[in-house]
Amino acid sequence: MKPSISVLERAFQLAASARYDNVSQIKRRLDLEGYDTLQVSGPALIKQLLTEICYARSPATTAARRRG
Repeated sequence: MKPSISVLERAFQLAASARYDNVSQIKRRLDLEGYDTLQVSGPALIKQLLTEICYARSPATTAARRRG
């Protein structure tokens, strides 16, 4: 865990990594990294994280990462 990165910021970093399929997987990773995952809850935040996961895993985004 990096003390300068909040649990929410780290959750969005993980969502953007395209390595996770859902928020439960992200929460497990956060827990392994020593974060308290109580803040990673609520329908609005879950929806935002799912949107980020979908964007990160979309074919267009994947292609752009390979080019860049």
